[in-house]
Amino acid sequence: AAGAAAPRRKRPPGGSSSRAMERALTAELDSELPLDLAAPYAAVQQRLTRRRTRAGRPASLSEMTVDQIKDEKRSIKVELKNFDTQFMATCGRPPQKRDKEPLREVYAMYKATKRAIEERQRQRGLGGP
Repeated sequence: AAGAAAPRRKRPPGGSSSRAMERALTAELDSELPLDLAAPYAAVQQRLTRRRTRAGRPASLSEMTVDQIKDEKRSIKVELKNFDTQFMATCGRPPQKRDKEPLREVYAMYKATKRAIEERQRQRGLGGP
């Protein structure tokens, strides 16, 4: 029928509950480890370590499963978005490249998680582990 709704996409396993857990953890971390906009790298690293520990993920991507790497990527993305949100609330403007410079290594970590996921999926497709 012309007016029929598009089929709903299935959510990935753990999708909505993982996001809810991320939001709850972000709120908890905001009170325990506030983000220092003047020197955000150390705080973001501490927050990511806390997230990783609570989730029971290893510290090294090479020791993580694909699902753990995806969770790590989501945690990094949440922290980067949290920085943007707090910066906007504090400074009244979106952060520019120079404002994000202290987080360059965190952006590199995010890219590394994306590459690791792609590599693992490629290995699976080739009959690897």
